[in-house]
Amino acid sequence: MRFSHLPIFATDETHGRALRASNRLIVHSPAMGWRSLYGAIIEESPFKATEPALGHPALIYHLARPTQVTRMVEGARPDRAVVGPRCLCLTPGQATTIWQHSGRPEILQIYLRQSIYEAAVGEMYGCDGSNAEVVPRFTLMDPLLEQLANSRLLGVAGRSRGR
Repeated sequence: MRFSHLPIFATDETHGRALRASNRLIVHSPAMGWRSLYGAIIEESPFKATEPALGHPALIYHLARPTQVTRMVEGARPDRAVVGPRCLCLTPGQATTIWQHSGRPEILQIYLRQSIYEAAVGEMYGCDGSNAEVVPRFTLMDPLLEQLANSRLLGVAGRSRGR
């Protein structure tokens, strides 16, 4: 797959957690020119927010400091747990989601362009990827997704801090 035709995946295509005034942005990807995904390492402050559907699936990988998290994906029942390091939360891009947490976790947040997701599904399964649904997951521990998150973590953290 070639991505050079895509614009750089900018912060304004996300829910804006990286730039929320109460959060501490450690580093994020726009300066690296990533086109297919956006990544940010953030220390989040306690918050409650309704995040609208953006069309891009999102993955949160918890790096440090467990926190009590409640997440409600539109059309599903609420999820609630203490989420600690190495846990993943996967959220589809087509649903409004309500989030609340009380701690100050350090997270890696990744957004994947929907068109890239669809192309990958189509290539892997030989089908129309536009019909492939991202299933919400909460406090998931998955070695493959963790490895992928860690590879992006190294890519983001490899740049100077605070960009």
